[in-house]
Amino acid sequence: MDWKKYTAVIVFIAYIALIIHPFNIPIWIPWIGMTLLFVVIIKFTEISFYLYFCSTTLLIELAGGPSSTLFFSYIPLTFILKNRGLKLKVWWLILPLFALIRNLEFLPYIIFYGSTILIYIFLRSKEEPSLAYKTIISTDLERKMVRESITKSKSFPRRMSDKFEETLNSTVDFIFKLFEAWSTIILLKDNNTGNYKAMIGKSKGGLKKDTSIEKGPLSWFYRNSGILINNEYNDTSVNLGYYKEDEFIKCFLASSIEINGLNEGIIVVDRRERIPFSERDKDIIKSISESLSTLFSLYRYMNASMLEAFQFQSLLNLTGEIAGEIKLDEVRKSIFENIKTSFLNVWTIFLLKEGDEYYITEQDGRRYKRPLINSIIALALQKTISLCKKDLTSEIKRPILLPEERDFGAKSLLFSPFKGNIDGGILLLSETADVFNKKDLMVLNLISDIAASAVEKAILYEHEREKAIIDELTKAYNHRFFQEMLNHQIAESIRNKEPLSLIILDIDNFKMINDNYGHQTGDTVLKEITSVMKERIRNSDILSRYGGEEFTIILPKTPAEKCHNLAEELRKVIEDRKILSLDGKSLSITVSIGISEFPSHADNKNDLVAAADRALYMAKKEGKNKSIIAEY
Repeated sequence: MDWKKYTAVIVFIAYIALIIHPFNIPIWIPWIGMTLLFVVIIKFTEISFYLYFCSTTLLIELAGGPSSTLFFSYIPLTFILKNRGLKLKVWWLILPLFALIRNLEFLPYIIFYGSTILIYIFLRSKEEPSLAYKTIISTDLERKMVRESITKSKSFPRRMSDKFEETLNSTVDFIFKLFEAWSTIILLKDNNTGNYKAMIGKSKGGLKKDTSIEKGPLSWFYRNSGILINNEYNDTSVNLGYYKEDEFIKCFLASSIEINGLNEGIIVVDRRERIPFSERDKDIIKSISESLSTLFSLYRYMNASMLEAFQFQSLLNLTGEIAGEIKLDEVRKSIFENIKTSFLNVWTIFLLKEGDEYYITEQDGRRYKRPLINSIIALALQKTISLCKKDLTSEIKRPILLPEERDFGAKSLLFSPFKGNIDGGILLLSETADVFNKKDLMVLNLISDIAASAVEKAILYEHEREKAIIDELTKAYNHRFFQEMLNHQIAESIRNKEPLSLIILDIDNFKMINDNYGHQTGDTVLKEITSVMKERIRNSDILSRYGGEEFTIILPKTPAEKCHNLAEELRKVIEDRKILSLDGKSLSITVSIGISEFPSHADNKNDLVAAADRALYMAKKEGKNKSIIAEY
C-alpha cells in the first residue's frame, strides 16, 4: 500500500472534529488553509478518493468555509493549474460541494460550481488525451513527407496515420491495464541522434515531454536485445529516463522492438508496488513487442510506398514548372524548391561550369566561382558518375568541393551530374550519416536529367538575349538595354525614395584617333576603356555603350557627389593608361564626363539624360579631360 494513503487517517480525524464541533470557531488563517489546499493538489494528483474527500473539505473549512470569498477562488485556480499541464481528476472540482453541507443557503454555491464543472468537462473533451509526440520516428524523411502530403487533402494517408495512432493508443491502454502498471511507454530510436526517445505512453505520474535515453538501466538496449527485468529497483525513477521526478518505482519490465533484425525501439512497463513481474509477464511483453515490430514494419513500408509516389509527383511538378522557364535563375529556384519538398534536412548546391571554373550556387543564395580540383565532386564530374556516400567520416579526408571550403558538417552526400551538352550537377549534403539510399539517388538522377534539359535551354536563351542587349565590340550593354534599364532604375528610385546618378562619358578626339591610326586602333581604344570602367564600377552599376565613342553608367542609390568621385577616378586611370596603336605607338587618351542626378536635376528619364549631356558639353567646352556635375 502506498505510504501516502496513511495520511488520510490524520486528515479524516481532523475533518470530523471540525464538523461536529458545537461552537462556531473563528477562522483566522484562511490564506494558510487555501495555500495548504493547493499544495495538496499539486503534490498528490493521483491519491485515492478517500484522501481527496478528507483533505479537500478539511482545507476548505480551514480557509473559511463556503461563506469565505476564498471558496470561490478554488475553481479558477484549479483551472489555471490544469491549463499549466497538471494532471487533475474531476474529483478536485466536485469535492468542494461537500463543504456546503454546513451551510443552509447553498443553492447559489451549487449553481456556481455546477456551471464551472460543466465548463471543465467541455474543455477536457477538447484536449488530446494521450502523451507525447503522436508521430512515428520511423525515418524522419518518411514521416515529414507523409505528414505534408496528408495536409494536402489526401484522405487515405490521413486515415492510415490516424488508424495507426489509434492502434498504438489502444495497445498502450491495454498493456497499462493488463499489467496494472504505473506507467507504460514506447520509445523509438531517433535516426539523427541514435538515442531512444519517447513516442507514446500512459502514466499515473509525470512523464517527461522530451524523453531521451542516454544513461541508466534502459541504456542496456544500446548494446543488447531481448527482455530486461528488474523486480528490485531501488534507484531513483529519474534514472529510467522518462520521468520528470522520482515516482518511487519498485520494478520494471522492458523489451526491445526489433525491426529487420535491428533494435529500433523499447516497450517499458513499471510499477510502484513491489509486485514482481513473472515469467508469464515476460512471455506476454515479448509477444506484444513482436506484434509492435510487425506494426511498425508495415507502417514504414506503407510510408515508403507513399513517399515514392510523392517524389515522382514532385518530379512531374518540376517538369511542368520549368518546361516553359527560360531564365536560369528561375530554373535554379524551381530545382531548389523541388528538392526541398522531395528530401528532408539536406543542403542543396547547384554547380554549372563557366569557362575553366564552376559557378556554384547554394540554397541560401550564396554564389561563387571556383575551379574544382582534387575534391570528391571534381572526380565525379571528371568521370561523369553519380555518388551516394553514406558515411564521409569513414573515408579518407578529402574536400567535398574546394580545398579551402567551409565546414559543411556533412556526414553523407548525394550527387548527380548533368548529362548532355552542359557540365555541372546537383549536390545534396546531410549532417546525418546513412541517410541516403539507392532510391534517393534514382530520384536525384531524374531531377538532374530534367534540370539539365531546362538549364541547357535557359543558357541558350541567355546567349540569344545577350546578342540582343550586348554591344558586340565592347561587351558592354547596348543603347536599347540602357533605355530599358534607365526606366526601370528610375521607377526603383521613386519607390525606394533614393537618388540615382547617371554618367555620360565621351572619348576626347576619338575621330582623330580613327583618322590617324585607323579604325582597328579605334576599336582597341574602345575595348580598353570599357575594360577600365568594368574594373572599377560596382556590380549594381550598369555600363552601356551609348553610341560611337560615348558610354553611359547608371548608378543606383548614388548621389551626384559620390558619383563624381568615381568619374574622377575613371578619368585619371584612363589618362594614365598606356594604349598602343597597331604600329606600337603609345596613345594619350583622355575622356570628358557629364553627371546628373535623379530627382535633383530632372524628374524624368529624358530630362536626366539631357542634364548629363549638358554637363558633358560644359566639360568639353572647358578644355576636355574633365568631369562636371550638371547645374540645378
